[in-house]
Amino acid sequence: MQSESYVIENKLEKLTQAKVLFNEAKYEAALPLLDDVLSVGADNPRTLFIRGAAYERMSRLELAVADFKRATELAPFYYGAWNELGMVQIRMGLLSEAIQSLTAAIDASPEANEVAQANRATAYILSGQAATGIRELQSLFQEKGSDSTGLLLALACLSTNESEAYHGVCKEFLNRISSKSSDGTNGMAVWVCSIAPNAVSEYDELLRIAKELYDKDREFALRLGAILFRAGKPEQALEYLLEASDATPTNDSKAYLGYFLAMTQHALGQKDLAIELLNRANTFASQELSVGIKPLWNRQVTLELLRAETIKVVLGEK
Repeated sequence: MQSESYVIENKLEKLTQAKVLFNEAKYEAALPLLDDVLSVGADNPRTLFIRGAAYERMSRLELAVADFKRATELAPFYYGAWNELGMVQIRMGLLSEAIQSLTAAIDASPEANEVAQANRATAYILSGQAATGIRELQSLFQEKGSDSTGLLLALACLSTNESEAYHGVCKEFLNRISSKSSDGTNGMAVWVCSIAPNAVSEYDELLRIAKELYDKDREFALRLGAILFRAGKPEQALEYLLEASDATPTNDSKAYLGYFLAMTQHALGQKDLAIELLNRANTFASQELSVGIKPLWNRQVTLELLRAETIKVVLGEK
């Protein structure tokens, strides 16, 4: 019979190994170790959280929900478990439950609740309570002002045809640009103001920032090309969009890139090529949007907005 100290030591060793595998995104390999740890003694909220997160990343969402719920039962003020539970419920379309879970996350950790508040606002918007969600995002953006919250707010405004509110978000991002602002903030400003046409009255500052970011990192070619297109410079935009295309973009950006390329070629008079690029971008977008579990809300809305605009520009359809 194994001693209690041996069992505990073995359990801790397996948990350590599982964490290493999890951090290396080897979720399938981590699961047996986490199962073994949880099979010995009382359930541990932290271990349940890690296993739930592994299930979530493998899109085994029902199992993830079960583990996150059990973790919150054992630790009612476990912010991380409540927040992740809410996020999974959003992905599953369980919006009322998600709002409840995310409210619990906010109550559990008021000082660290920006992420949970933004997630709850997303759930409100998806559940048809757009006004409530936008108000929550506006308050959060004004109070704590994270760049990611600003992106969500911009998309929420665009998805509900609140164009003036979207312009206000872009103006706020422009106000944040300075020599001291981070590349992350500057990059987000460029992207937020690229998502829709006529975001700002003058693009000079955004063009300057975008070029500086590109000079530091060629991966900003897509954003530089996009903001050049929005600024009415399709010839220059094409150069950087083609560079981004040659760089073998990730699956997440293939549709974005395709839509901007289609609109740029259309602006340059290449009508047939624009239609071909539109059809290709639609294929990428449809593949991403048609999977059983939809992509994160911000990517979903961005794809839908760019697709609708490109169809209108290239085909003349509303």
